[in-house]
Amino acid sequence: MSTNHQQPPVNLQVIPFSAQSEEERQVSRIVRMMIHYWTLRTMIERARREGEDVNPLWVTHAKAIRVQGFRDEFNSHLTLAQGQPVFDDEKVRQAGTRIAYLMPTAQASFAAGDFDRAVEVLNQALTVEEEIVTFEVNRALYGIDLEQVRIAA
Repeated sequence: MSTNHQQPPVNLQVIPFSAQSEEERQVSRIVRMMIHYWTLRTMIERARREGEDVNPLWVTHAKAIRVQGFRDEFNSHLTLAQGQPVFDDEKVRQAGTRIAYLMPTAQASFAAGDFDRAVEVLNQALTVEEEIVTFEVNRALYGIDLEQVRIAA
C-alpha cells in the first residue's frame, strides 16, 4: 500500500551570486568547490566521531573537489587585487562547517514533517554559501572586504 504525501512547494528565498565577468565566474566556481569540500569534510569527520559509517564516495568526492579547486586556481589567469589570494581558506572552511551543521537539522525537519523549519534552515545554509562567495569574489578581485563594510554599517 502506498501513501501519497503532499509536500508544500519549497520556497527558497536566497539571492544567488551573479557573476558579472569571466573572472568573477572563475573565482566563484573555485570558492564554491572549496565550500563543498569543507562541507563534505565536516560531515565525514562528524560521522566518524559519532561512530557512523562514512560513505567512501564522500571521501573520494571531497578529495576530487579539493584537487580540482586547486587545479582550477593554478590554471586560472586571474588578475587579483594586490596581495589577495583567490580565496581565504579559513573563511571558506568556517562557511563549509556551518553549512554542514545546518544540513542534518534541515533533513530532520523534513523527516518530521516540519517543512517550514526545514526550508528556513535550507535558506540559512544557502545564504551562508552565497554570502561567502560574494565576499570572496569582491575581496580577491577588487580588494573590497564586504564583511568589514557590513560590520561598519
